[in-house]
Amino acid sequence: MSEMLQLGTNLREAREYLGLTLEFVANRLGVTEASVVAMEAGERTVSAEELEQLASLYRCSCSFLCGSEWMRVPEALTAAPGWDTFPDQDRAEVLRFAYFLQHTRTAPHPPLLQGEKT
Repeated sequence: MSEMLQLGTNLREAREYLGLTLEFVANRLGVTEASVVAMEAGERTVSAEELEQLASLYRCSCSFLCGSEWMRVPEALTAAPGWDTFPDQDRAEVLRFAYFLQHTRTAPHPPLLQGEKT
């Protein structure tokens, strides 16, 4: 698979995983929906700026989208009872979710109001 095709496949999978529409992504990038479709099909070059915007939007790294970073299986998952009995598709879904959580930027907690308990 060519690098552009791999990037496109990863872009489409990330967008679909997050439930984002072509329209939403196109609006955030300032391009047409047809441009996003072409990127996802590996038919259009993705600029460095667009790649950074997409990585931020999809909450992952640029290298992950390019296919040069792989999800590592955390030891906590492999040690979990029954992990080895999960079907491959279920394990892949758990890994994608774990990766998403690991790369999600969390908002700082608002300061507590006087009298509130943690």
